[in-house]
Amino acid sequence: MCDPGSIIAASTLAVEAGGKVASYMGQKKQAKAVATAADNSARQQIGQVSLRETQTQDSASQSILQADRQARAADAEARVSAGESGVAGASVDALLNDVQRQDSEYKTATNVNTQDELAQLEAEKQGIRVQAANQKAAVPQPSALALGTSLVGAGLDFGSVLIRRQPKPQS
Repeated sequence: MCDPGSIIAASTLAVEAGGKVASYMGQKKQAKAVATAADNSARQQIGQVSLRETQTQDSASQSILQADRQARAADAEARVSAGESGVAGASVDALLNDVQRQDSEYKTATNVNTQDELAQLEAEKQGIRVQAANQKAAVPQPSALALGTSLVGAGLDFGSVLIRRQPKPQS
């Protein structure tokens, strides 16, 4: 039968080992929860930025379509006015060319601005991804090696208690 000191030492070992394993599992669970929350947040934010990208593209397309309609209307009005007035030649051609030039400049500016805004939104999404990665990296990851080393240490402490408790040989 075991002496009370050995039973206490064994109980202490069991409690200490259980506590270390529970702490490891809790840290692991917390790290996973933070990673999941960071990923979910990033997905939601990226979804919002993607919606803004779509809205930017739609707005640019509508603006260009409107500009096309206005340019065609101005072209038609200039041709009709010139025809009714009996005017033809270089001055009419210059007027029509100016309408087309303005339309083309507007479309080019709109496309450049849209591409710039889309590039900015893409950079924003990349920033969100980096932020999520940083959040995950900031949480200390539990180490199975550290747990194992700690458990071995507790076992050695238990062994040393048992050795100290053994009766000394008499000479």
